Amino acid sequence: MTLLNMLSQLGLATILGALALLLILFCLFMVLRLKRQIPGGIIGKRWNTLTALVVLFVVGYTSVFFLQELPAEQLLLIITSVYLFGAIYVWLTIRMVYSIIRELTE
Repeated sequence: MTLLNMLSQLGLATILGALALLLILFCLFMVLRLKRQIPGGIIGKRWNTLTALVVLFVVGYTSVFFLQELPAEQLLLIITSVYLFGAIYVWLTIRMVYSIIRELTE
């Protein structure tokens, strides 16, 4: 069986889900590694929140593989929750970068 045949049997959603999971696991590794270099204060507090959100993403990305038998409405609720927390992550990241830029320019 060729690689192309194996990939087509897995399905595009499964392949993309696996790639997303690998990437978010790498991001979790990076977040935890960088955490040691971040001082306390507001940046450290925000970093802890970002770390918690990355852990939540890992759980969400992993759950997709095990929850495929759920009704579509429940699966959609899980997916949209991941989207919501993703938006919160981006918002917190932008606020943190803004705070850092403001500190550097003052």
